[in-house]
Amino acid sequence: MSAIFSENLKELRKLNNYSQRQIADLINIKRCTYASYEEMRSEPPFEILISICKCYRITDLYGLLTKKLSDLEFITPIEVNKAIIAVNKIKKIIQTV
Repeated sequence: MSAIFSENLKELRKLNNYSQRQIADLINIKRCTYASYEEMRSEPPFEILISICKCYRITDLYGLLTKKLSDLEFITPIEVNKAIIAVNKIKKIIQTV
């Protein structure tokens, strides 16, 4: 794995206010295993990479491994909530027509 990947993991975790223990619990691994990914001591298997992407709503796995975080495509919980609200408003409008 690259230094970019480990930096992205640290930054994503901090942006989401997770401890290493919390994110490790979310993706069902030990904290020390997760720490080894952040510290570039080991590489996560593909299944764990997918779990990390799902956890952070990242749609670009290759980007997670090769791009700086600012260039990644991901959906924040706020954006998800805005999308749900917009869909619900559209449904109400359609029902009244």
